[in-house]
Amino acid sequence: MRFVFLSLLFVILNSCQNDSIRGNWGKCNPDGGYWNYTLTDSILVLAVKKPNPFIEICNVTYIDEGIIISDAKQTEIKLMTNPDTLKILFISSDSLRLQSTQTGDQFELSKADFRLDPIDFNNYKSWKKESLAKFDEYAARVNCAELEEDIRSLNLDEFKEEEIKIYVRDNH
Repeated sequence: MRFVFLSLLFVILNSCQNDSIRGNWGKCNPDGGYWNYTLTDSILVLAVKKPNPFIEICNVTYIDEGIIISDAKQTEIKLMTNPDTLKILFISSDSLRLQSTQTGDQFELSKADFRLDPIDFNNYKSWKKESLAKFDEYAARVNCAELEEDIRSLNLDEFKEEEIKIYVRDNH
């Protein structure tokens, strides 16, 4: 009886974890660009501000350990690893950390209040255009600072060549 109770508790906790992953998440990138991830029951909508603004959708399947994302039929930009499983490393009410099982990359996301209109598959191009304009306005308010610094490169021409003499000892 205890085993059945523990099993049921495990299933309930995992389903709650997957329910709490649904919603809007955002991320500032080192180049100052902002990315927004909207997770619904079956779709991930990715909106990107920088370097080239775009909005795309992916299919989503929820599993105990995380989510599986794959290319959707309407997607113009294909995933590098299709499908990819994103394992949940940490989740709270305002923070989410995922890791790709294909590449090992980790994604640290924060809760976002960006809201998209429902996807209109009958007028998909129009929906994308309007949604991208709405996202651009939102991303401008987020104000992600550029985190990349100009790192000086090492100039090898500055070093002088030096000849080193090597002495070999003859033991004969």
